[in-house]
Amino acid sequence: MKKIIIALTFAATLFSYQLLSACSCFPTSNQFCGTMIEAEQWTGFETHTIFQAVKTADYYHGMTMDVTDEILGGTQPEEVIVWGDPGWLCRWYTSGFAVGDTFVIKVGIIQNLWPDLPEEEIGDYELGACGVYILPVVDGQVTGNISSGISSMGYGSFKQWLLSGNYQTECENHNTIELKAMLEGPYDASTGLMRTDLMEEGLLPVNQPFSGDPWYYTGNETLSADAPSNIVDWVLVEYRSLEDNNVVVGQKAALLLDNGAIVDPIPTSSNNYAGISIDAVQLNFAYAMYFAIKARNHLAILSRYEVYMPSWGPYDFTQSDNVLGNTEQLAEVTDNVYALKAGDFNADGVITVQDYNLYTNDVSNINEYLPGDLNLDSAVTVADFNAYKPNASAIGVSQIRY
Repeated sequence: MKKIIIALTFAATLFSYQLLSACSCFPTSNQFCGTMIEAEQWTGFETHTIFQAVKTADYYHGMTMDVTDEILGGTQPEEVIVWGDPGWLCRWYTSGFAVGDTFVIKVGIIQNLWPDLPEEEIGDYELGACGVYILPVVDGQVTGNISSGISSMGYGSFKQWLLSGNYQTECENHNTIELKAMLEGPYDASTGLMRTDLMEEGLLPVNQPFSGDPWYYTGNETLSADAPSNIVDWVLVEYRSLEDNNVVVGQKAALLLDNGAIVDPIPTSSNNYAGISIDAVQLNFAYAMYFAIKARNHLAILSRYEVYMPSWGPYDFTQSDNVLGNTEQLAEVTDNVYALKAGDFNADGVITVQDYNLYTNDVSNINEYLPGDLNLDSAVTVADFNAYKPNASAIGVSQIRY
């Protein structure tokens, strides 16, 4: 009986088996459908090898499995060997799978060999480095992180879902991204937080404020009735193409909290005010993007590095190395903590005398939501001019200028 060897190198499958791995993976999709889409983007493959198999025995640092159904990728042998972690590779220990358990498995092809693993050969099957490449099948139900909001499907329906390609349009992978940024104006160095006067005094608008010049953003984000009490202000988050960071492929109005967290104005079941939800279809299922952060009266910034989706922890714009242009684009508000520069009252990406003129138009107004209020204390005073003055003549990177 012919045997094909499969290397088990996937990550966080998020089902009930207690498995351990010898390494940590970079951020990747935590859903089966998203892992399939990411594999296509990383490798350029348009086909997949997926089958259903039952574990029959432990075998050295792997396990033997009987293939019970071929789903995608052509004819498979009746028996396969799945290699796990020998103790030093980025693989799962296959002993965590019980004999007799059934799984749906997506495999690739081994391209490189390890000298200490003579059992493996070029062309043998392997599972991807990170993502959800394996799902348990229990009583005819495929279980685990299949897609957003889908944790169980009948095997027949699951198979049809894959064969039809519906996973490409129905998958809501990469659905949460975590970003952190500070604004210079409202930042309080004594607490390490930003002031929340606008929220406390009921001046924060219910509807996103970026519909006018220069943003002309048409989103309909609104403030939730049970929004957190520590909101500083609205910000506009832009998603930029991985191939060209001048290209805006999506936008979203979000809330900036006093600790720098950027969150959805209305929480979703996937984040609960712990990030922003990203529309994977809008982004053509991209696995990474550049992100720009824009505020009403501070100089916008752009990420220096690509941000993988979904996040495994926030992308921190308060660290200057993470911002395109580094310290020239930021204000140091305390030791090694950086913030968006105050003073771009017209939000065009440069701080000039035109911004000063806008400030003079708003000066002495109180208890209003105005661009002239740099420190966001609900009043336009000399304190706002003092925040503007050190940044006069600052120029944002070309990608964020209007």
